[in-house]
Amino acid sequence: MQSGYLRHIFFLITINLIVKPFYVLFIDRGVQNELGTATYGLFFALFNLSYLLYILSDLGIYQYHTRQAAQWTTHQPLQTARIAGAKLWLTGFYLISLLLLAWFLGYRQVLVLVILLGIYQAVVSWVFFIRSLLNGNGLYRQDAWTSVMDRSTLILLIGMILLVPAWRSHFSLTQFVVLLILAMTVTLLTGLLYLRKHAIILRITPGKAKDVWKVVRETMPFALTVILMTLYTRIDGIMLERLATEGAYQAGVYAASYRLLDAANMIAYLVATLLLPMYSRHLEARQEVYPLYRDAFKMLWVISGITSVAAVFFSGPIMQLLYHEANEQWSRVFTWLMPCFISGSIIYVAGTLITASGDLKAMNWAAGISIGINVLLNAILIPYYQAWGAVVATLITQSLMAGALIYITQSRYHLPQARLWTGAIFSLAAWVGIAWLARFLPLSWPVQFACFGFASVLFGGVIGWIPVKSWWDEIRDRRSI
Repeated sequence: MQSGYLRHIFFLITINLIVKPFYVLFIDRGVQNELGTATYGLFFALFNLSYLLYILSDLGIYQYHTRQAAQWTTHQPLQTARIAGAKLWLTGFYLISLLLLAWFLGYRQVLVLVILLGIYQAVVSWVFFIRSLLNGNGLYRQDAWTSVMDRSTLILLIGMILLVPAWRSHFSLTQFVVLLILAMTVTLLTGLLYLRKHAIILRITPGKAKDVWKVVRETMPFALTVILMTLYTRIDGIMLERLATEGAYQAGVYAASYRLLDAANMIAYLVATLLLPMYSRHLEARQEVYPLYRDAFKMLWVISGITSVAAVFFSGPIMQLLYHEANEQWSRVFTWLMPCFISGSIIYVAGTLITASGDLKAMNWAAGISIGINVLLNAILIPYYQAWGAVVATLITQSLMAGALIYITQSRYHLPQARLWTGAIFSLAAWVGIAWLARFLPLSWPVQFACFGFASVLFGGVIGWIPVKSWWDEIRDRRSI
């Protein structure tokens, strides 16, 4: 793995593994336990609704701007100001559209929550715009700190509320969403301070309608990709809440497992945020991209493979430990949902390479077909199988999408992936065997879990898929500087 990339990705994953699992396991889970499954299920559906329209506030600007900022050598401030001006108009359009859609879908009793979630997503979109500047200018460490600022703030604020009985008894869903907005605002200000410290001033030039349309035309291929990818990963929560018996409760059951998958996928997403500008620079300079692709694939395969196998073999005790209302249905949902982490990691590695090339037609076709399959499967399975039906639809859809992106990258870049996949399948089979043996140990399940994790990581290092030697050489080189 290339020097620099290794250092930054190791740092990024390390701080995120410290902050985000703590937030998911103790804060977000605590909020669901406190508010109740049905109330949190309503929040999950409304959050997905606000996220589905989120693209209207961005229209692919994050991906486009990250790619362009990595390649621009001149006029970057002027180009950024022009794009930011268009984004300002798009933010207003997003908020109005969200309000109208929520009214149309029958969420009239909770419009205040919808508006607050819209404001939250709007701030999120500006945070990502700031991060595209950080990444595009090579400020990877600053981007890493920015990526955990919102969760760190929420750990502090919500943690205090959950620890004080008098505050916890009056905690409401509205207060939770307000705290989300506050934490993301702190993150936005942090990113702006990092830019200012490195003499990068964000200016906004609100243009006329023709100027906004010009930016939209440039970002449209990226916007279509984001729209399609968002639809097939988020529409399930809304369909579940609308179609299932006791929809809010079933959405809450699904959300309990999805938050763990979402937290795991965040690792893959963070790797992708670093890969995008690096892929872009390599493609612009006509350099070989396979080393980056291979190393990112191996790293995420080890993380996603071990995590998914652990979830399958220890689903029951994990869900019972985390949730007061957990039962067999919760465990079944978790067992089938977490393997999506493997396909999601592949999607991020391969999809980011395709995005960096700027030729997104094939990926958009694949995503469009995936949406059709996902909606059809959800419509068929949810009424009969409830939350588990949505899980099966997600697993099938993401697996098909991952396969499609592997095919596209192979046909376009002729990457030597045969040996890579042989090692991937072999390692996954080995981890399944290790987990199966661990379950027979005459020990408590946490000890079995720890034994599985240690043996699996050790095996990954032995076969060379965890670059221990490269990490050590990197650390040693840094100390000698």
